[in-house]
Amino acid sequence: SVGDVVYFNGDEQDYGDQFYEPYAHYTLPIVAIPGNHDGDNSDNTSVPSLSAFVENFCSPSPHLDPQADETNRDTMTQPNVYWTLQDDELTIVGLYTNVPSGGVVKPDQAAWFVGELKDAPTDRALIVAMHHPAYSCDAMHGGSATMGSMLDASFQQAGRYPDLIIAGHVHNYQRFTRKPAQRQIPYIVCGAGGYHNLHAMAPGAANGLQVTSDTTLEAFCANEWGFLRITAGAGRLVGEYVAVDKTGTVKPAMDSFAVDLQTHVVS
Repeated sequence: SVGDVVYFNGDEQDYGDQFYEPYAHYTLPIVAIPGNHDGDNSDNTSVPSLSAFVENFCSPSPHLDPQADETNRDTMTQPNVYWTLQDDELTIVGLYTNVPSGGVVKPDQAAWFVGELKDAPTDRALIVAMHHPAYSCDAMHGGSATMGSMLDASFQQAGRYPDLIIAGHVHNYQRFTRKPAQRQIPYIVCGAGGYHNLHAMAPGAANGLQVTSDTTLEAFCANEWGFLRITAGAGRLVGEYVAVDKTGTVKPAMDSFAVDLQTHVVS
């Protein structure tokens, strides 16, 4: 998950209806980074920020949370609210971009991020996951220049670019291609996985729109919920966005792409 697990203020009491019940029939582990709603405790300022997220995703040991009720899903044991996940095919670095509009990454996390980029194995795909997107052509939030600058500074310090960047926050799907340093990187917004209000695109948004000198909007879906599936292997990252309508009917993939890990070209 790329954040906003529960609305509106990350309360423990909302995890049953908004997290455990919807995923009752999904038995695989769920790894997450917090979004702004997970960190915002404005309904009750006596509750520490992220306390419910930490309880459900960063437990010292797995256990059945009272909100899980009859779903039989144990809490996760992530080491932190930002983390690195690695297997034989890929490395995912998950960032916590905090609560304020546009996102904030504090200096200690930024330094950690540079170190994780430097240390990531070069023989497999590298993905960065975050909540606030650097690019978005929606009519509600838009992209975050702050996050874009933070990413670029980190990549330059580390001497390493990721193969894919995934974000949430905006409640729709968008795929951009950015072309820094003679390579192509998909920047994905995939925030249409749960909350009932989808975000419309801004006037003038269209496939092929040049949003910066090196960034192009390739595809979007702003009128249906959905999920992004990523497959790693054989020297490629392959992604497809699958839409789901109000009745729960799963549609054929409405967008797909592949990243060649040798040539760094997106097709």
